[in-house]
Amino acid sequence: MMSTATRLAPVLSLVVLSWIPAWTASAEQSTAEQNQQLAQTIHRYFAGNSGYREGNLICRSQVEELQQYLRRTRGNIPANHRRLLNRVLADEAPLTQFFFAKNGEAVLYAAANKLAGYAELEAATRMAAGRKQIKAAIQSNQSDALVEFVKQEFPMKSRPNPSQQGQQAGQQQARTAVARIYTLEHFIEAALATPSSRGHVSTG
Repeated sequence: MMSTATRLAPVLSLVVLSWIPAWTASAEQSTAEQNQQLAQTIHRYFAGNSGYREGNLICRSQVEELQQYLRRTRGNIPANHRRLLNRVLADEAPLTQFFFAKNGEAVLYAAANKLAGYAELEAATRMAAGRKQIKAAIQSNQSDALVEFVKQEFPMKSRPNPSQQGQQAGQQQARTAVARIYTLEHFIEAALATPSSRGHVSTG
């Protein structure tokens, strides 16, 4: 005689199989919602910083404070990964110093929007002539001459692609193969792409 367990096995299998797609869709939706909530939290945090606007250059101390806040409010999450912090420009980096100088934000923000982003400007800071052009642009509060200088120094074929702006900073940056994080948008994109389990290291 067929046991009760044997008779119920096909039925239970069908129930389990029909439940898997719904569970998978629910998990995907939950992850998407969590990612959206994290992005909103990060944007709100930076919006609270006086003078910040979308597309601004961000520096390491700002991200370090953000990660400390996220650690307190959301625990040990991928956005707190030390490797993300290391990809942000240091506070003492030339481009950071120029950006946060008087008139620097307005001039370099405008220049970055006319170029492929901040990657080319960072590449320009590695050259004496480039640093001179940036200083002159900030002093005159005009970005046009700086933009033309960058375009001449980095012809279109060697200039960073706008879609890869966080991955290249001129030819020298490309050789280092490190994906630079210049803006808050770059940080959020990188944070959401960081694995949440294996290899995660707390920054604390």
